Amino acid sequence: MKLKSLLKKVRKKYGAEIEARLTEQSVVLSGEMDDWEDIVCVGYLFVDKERKRHVVNDIRLRGAPLRKEEVHQLDSSLDGKEYDVVIIGGGIVGLTILRELSRYSLRLLLLEKESDVARGASGANDGMIHPGIDLKKGTLKAEYCLAGNFMYEKLAEELDFPFKRCGQYIAYGSWKERLLSGYLLYKAKKLGIPGVKKISREEFLKIEPELTWAKGAIEIACTGVTSPYEACVAFAENAIENGAEIALETPCLGFSVQDGKILEVITNRGRVKAKAFINAAGVFADEIASMAGDRYYSIHARKGSDLLFDNKLRLLNTIVSRLPSLKDRRSRTKGGALVLTCEGNILAGPDAEEVPDKNDTATSVASVERVFQKHSRVLPQLKKSDIIAYFSGLRAATYEEDFIVEASKKIKNFIHVAGIQSPGLTAAPAIALDVAWMALEILGGAERKAFKAKRKRIPRMKELAPSERMALIAADPDFGKIICRCEEVSLGEIKAAIRSPLPAKTIDAIKRRVRAGMGRCQGGFCLPNVLKVLAEESGMDYLEVTKQGAGSEICLYPTKGSESDVL
Repeated sequence: MKLKSLLKKVRKKYGAEIEARLTEQSVVLSGEMDDWEDIVCVGYLFVDKERKRHVVNDIRLRGAPLRKEEVHQLDSSLDGKEYDVVIIGGGIVGLTILRELSRYSLRLLLLEKESDVARGASGANDGMIHPGIDLKKGTLKAEYCLAGNFMYEKLAEELDFPFKRCGQYIAYGSWKERLLSGYLLYKAKKLGIPGVKKISREEFLKIEPELTWAKGAIEIACTGVTSPYEACVAFAENAIENGAEIALETPCLGFSVQDGKILEVITNRGRVKAKAFINAAGVFADEIASMAGDRYYSIHARKGSDLLFDNKLRLLNTIVSRLPSLKDRRSRTKGGALVLTCEGNILAGPDAEEVPDKNDTATSVASVERVFQKHSRVLPQLKKSDIIAYFSGLRAATYEEDFIVEASKKIKNFIHVAGIQSPGLTAAPAIALDVAWMALEILGGAERKAFKAKRKRIPRMKELAPSERMALIAADPDFGKIICRCEEVSLGEIKAAIRSPLPAKTIDAIKRRVRAGMGRCQGGFCLPNVLKVLAEESGMDYLEVTKQGAGSEICLYPTKGSESDVL
């Protein structure tokens, strides 16, 4: 790598003086610059094309305040406990690994800093189970994506979470685009993706009759869709049923390292010993690696915003996008799509925006407009008035734009599972298989145990036949009392979520498990009743109930007294 010529290029293009040095595993950049997008671009400039080193981009944004994480709920409930494996991160990757390891006679603990699982990128995505047609052959992304894709039918059947093999259609609107679409057929053959073919306009309009502008499409039959947060909860609950433990609102604050080995992890609930540690911390994976003294890569947060439309719309049947332009193909993102979710809503997005703050999940007016304008060109019948919700998530991108799934070369009992951005949801089950074996190698093996592979989902009144509804109500009358009218969610479903193996302890946790508050009014009518049930079932005061953990309390003070009586 010619560092001097690259540094000269940075000075010429960006007017910045930075430093670069080589280590065994990395090229490390340092200095200050005025624009975050420029900092990210400089990071990409130093990517090793021979893939021998990772980029560690420590260039600071001039004038940016130092980020300080708030640590809540200090206690000693975990202090002194010992486990075989500790996993850091409660997203889809950490949870699939936890479930896979729960097949063995091991003491397992997963640490998640938020108030529920799937609070990061895993819960804020479109739920697509990708075919990987946009990926590069030979990358870990391509390898794990296709393998994971083929695992979802069995997993959805075992764990009872929604999954549909609906297919994906990349439409083209001109004969020039039709010629260019042949490249996708070549890519599919090269990557080994089955069920990819070109279909005519007539064939496509039978599937998606509203897209009358299309001249035809590329059909990718193996693409699917799931509910990402429901899948995460399913993996978590099944792991717990098989003896694993999950500690929510429990961030990793550091490690005790001795002789190249982690002895214990330091948390806000005490010090925890383990034989092996797995870093699956999403956008914070490089910071966790730094705590262990083994940071050889950088994670930069790439924000994507999605729009959710009212499920009364009947405009889409599958997953559709338009053939990407040459400019789009050179970008670092898939470009998004229109997705008919498992619940029947149209979801549009995401876009892509590099952000310096790893906690910045705010959705801006500009991003909503950007996503709407792009996808309304695909489906012109969409109206802004039909948007019922919008949200943003952060992809955990490395500068090499590939996954990192490997045992540490420096710390004997540490495994990195980092840079798991899209198609991470798809790839996670396949990644879990390999990481479980890595952990078993560190442990010197473990015995398999009687494993409960099946998990039952909470019954959904909305989805049941009339006879099934009547039988359920006869067994438990709470299932006959509707709390959320938009989504037809009953009191029985909400209570079941609160009493589940991984109890819902916040308003959003209930929302993710049974969809109370996910309809047109977004909880405008049912929130008071959901809050009441949560408080009474959990033994909390109304003032303690939060939307999504500490700092998001719903009620400020009782209306029967004065504000000064409480504050």
